[in-house]
Amino acid sequence: MKYNQTGSTFDFVFNGHGLNAGEDYTLIYYPDPWPGNGLMCLGSSTLADVYGNVSVEAAIETNTDLPAVYDDNYPDGAKIWLVKSGDVDCEAKKMIGWNPEKYLFEYDLIKFDDTDVTLGSTVEKLNLYQKDSSWKIVDGGAFGILFYNPAAPTFNFGFHAEKLLFSTSYSLIYYADGGPAGKLISKGTSNSVGSLNLADAVNLNMDLPVSGDTNSPRAKIWLVKSNEFNEGTGYLNSWNFAANKWLFENNLINYNDTDVP
Repeated sequence: MKYNQTGSTFDFVFNGHGLNAGEDYTLIYYPDPWPGNGLMCLGSSTLADVYGNVSVEAAIETNTDLPAVYDDNYPDGAKIWLVKSGDVDCEAKKMIGWNPEKYLFEYDLIKFDDTDVTLGSTVEKLNLYQKDSSWKIVDGGAFGILFYNPAAPTFNFGFHAEKLLFSTSYSLIYYADGGPAGKLISKGTSNSVGSLNLADAVNLNMDLPVSGDTNSPRAKIWLVKSNEFNEGTGYLNSWNFAANKWLFENNLINYNDTDVP
């Protein structure tokens, strides 16, 4: 496999040999742990020819560096595998079968810098969890992980969540207590199995927390259902956190917007 190490898209050429003739293969980026939730299909439905050869060439919009921040291999490197097409669900972005004797595995890990979305060198982590009406973490419930730069002119982050409501729009927000308005950071729609990936560099034009937030000097980050947060006012419309699987911080964060005095 030949590939570019940096760029706005992940450009590569892959040639595989000695495979089973007539077998349908898919080239993937595989993030640990099993079953690789959030994996990416790089080249799908590739049929090996009568000599057992496979060739794939593409330019993929990853919207994240490789490895992604939700990968257990982060930041060391990313795994590239060639697997049987029937063993991977490209829509759900995970493995659904396991026939390793028929796969090709990485000899080494790779790195790709997506120049459209870059975290930078200093990265901190925040875990978020679903909570019940007693404000306890739901055992086996929805969860998320946020990686972010604590000081930069933009809020650079990568976020991954699992076990959310299916095909539902969620908003990642800064929530302020004590009166000040919150702030939309990003939003996206969970997939058919309730997974959600977000990554961006957002110009918030403010530090977190803002003046007047009673949590100062730290800030709350939540994931809420999008229709329950008013982007214009920065306030919640409702409080249906249990039914709609909102995610709450297990700790508070601090962000210094370096181009705002």
